[in-house]
Amino acid sequence: MNGNSVLLDTNIVLYLLNGDKILADILYRKKLYLSFINQLELLSFRGITEKQLNEIKPVY
Repeated sequence: MNGNSVLLDTNIVLYLLNGDKILADILYRKKLYLSFINQLELLSFRGITEKQLNEIKPVY
């Protein structure tokens, strides 16, 4: 990786979905990736909203 790509952890994604501006600034203009396991964890998260679900659904 060249420093422009980031593999995100589930907790980081949850912070971003809840509006963490500091993380958003750090990750701005980075190529973000989620593992399949992270996607499953996020899609099964109890407190997730419909809007957040639409933001994290994989695009194929």
